[in-house]
Amino acid sequence: QRSHLVPDDLEARAIAWRRHLHAHPELSFEEHETSAFVEETLRSFGGLEIERPAGTAVVARLHGARPGKVVVLRADIDALPILEENVLPHVSTRPGVMHACGHDGHTAMLLGAAKVLLERRDELTGEVRFVFQHAEEVPPGGARDIVEAGVLDAVDLVAGGIELLRQSGAGFGLLALQGLLGLPGAHASEGSEPSHANPLAAR
Repeated sequence: QRSHLVPDDLEARAIAWRRHLHAHPELSFEEHETSAFVEETLRSFGGLEIERPAGTAVVARLHGARPGKVVVLRADIDALPILEENVLPHVSTRPGVMHACGHDGHTAMLLGAAKVLLERRDELTGEVRFVFQHAEEVPPGGARDIVEAGVLDAVDLVAGGIELLRQSGAGFGLLALQGLLGLPGAHASEGSEPSHANPLAAR
């Protein structure tokens, strides 16, 4: 069952983003093409304040129609030093580097969340910060850079990674945020419990 929050064409776009990212993986602290793709995609939406606060991280800010809580939605963007042996049209083009941990799916879904929430700006309260974190695979990695850059200053809630995406299914994590952001109720399908990333962006 499809989410009423997600436009019909967004699933196809999210899958295309995921496949592009999967085919072009980059290791921690080397995510230059990935961050450029993320930034370019965000800018194509319009209406977001975009910054590059640290290294290859990308942050986009969305201000709602009324004051309220500050919520961070986070995704990780780096890949792993693994040789991909799949036979797929979007197989890794970089031998020895692969998105084997689902970060391509996380990134695609966060782009989708940004698109949906931007289109519902007039219904939102507070601020949403979309944080595309670099170097998650080498702790403390990019997390330390983001904190030191002040990205989490004055934040009320940080939601990100596998659990939010798994539990919210095709709703891109929006249902978990309705109370904080002031969105009216809506229905979303359940995620695939055994899957590391949501099935919407795992295709």
